Amino acid sequence: MLGRESGTAPLFPPVGVVAVIVLSLLGAACAGDSEIPRGEGAAATPSSTNGPRKARPSGEAGPASGREDPRITALRHAVEARPEDPEAHHTLARALNESGGKPESIPHFERAAELDPSVRNLFDLAVAYTGLSRLPDAEATYRRLLAIAPEEQQALHNLGNVFLGMGRKEEAIDTLWRAIRARPDLLLAQYDLANIYKFYGQHQEAYSMYQSVRRSTPRNEREQEAAVDSLYQIAAIDVARGAHAQAEKALARLLQRMPEHSSAHYMRGQALLHLGRQEEARREFDIHVQILERQPANSPMATTR
Repeated sequence: MLGRESGTAPLFPPVGVVAVIVLSLLGAACAGDSEIPRGEGAAATPSSTNGPRKARPSGEAGPASGREDPRITALRHAVEARPEDPEAHHTLARALNESGGKPESIPHFERAAELDPSVRNLFDLAVAYTGLSRLPDAEATYRRLLAIAPEEQQALHNLGNVFLGMGRKEEAIDTLWRAIRARPDLLLAQYDLANIYKFYGQHQEAYSMYQSVRRSTPRNEREQEAAVDSLYQIAAIDVARGAHAQAEKALARLLQRMPEHSSAHYMRGQALLHLGRQEEARREFDIHVQILERQPANSPMATTR
């Protein structure tokens, strides 16, 4: 651990290549808890999700058993009986997507959008394309949607992340700003934008956006996680620009709430080193390593940024 005191350790723990942030943001774009208008006054949630699925009981129909779910079979029959019914295609596409048949769902999402190019149908098609990394198709579909509903904030948010996935940074930033202007309390769009700014070394812009996230009121677990991480990111930027005492106090507060946040221990150690408190810094670095050793590699709190 003394190697860190020599100044050879990076101020920010390594994040790898741009693919790390791209995959994270595209995963968020495919999450199933964002609302999207469903025609007049109603709302629908996107059908594609990267979340864990419940295990099938032994003997239940599914891909592993070689037997199709009777519900999907019934929905296929409905499409055969009503081939021009967009709702029949959309319902089958959602069922296929949710059961793991993402590629097979695409033709039915496409047909639903062809028969009824509504905001909901176009949104679900774009999300399905994104889930299969068909980013140019996703972009084209979001553009069709935004031609109908130019201020649809979730489509703008997702399209911004699609642009990032294609390496089009400036378009990603511009589109995320459009989403935020359309809905100023869109906390996750602010958080994604802050992460992009930080990744590309625009720390002042990132700092301001993380502060905006911290001032917002989280409405669900994902937004709460973003708000907590924003507190850490603000402190990390404070360390980078020399505000070590301010960063150390913020990280100490964060660690009271989340003692297993390994990155916060690492960053607090950096701040303490700069404040001349070497013994305390050494303890923080030791705790950081201990947490990494006992947590899975993909644990959010074991991941350094």
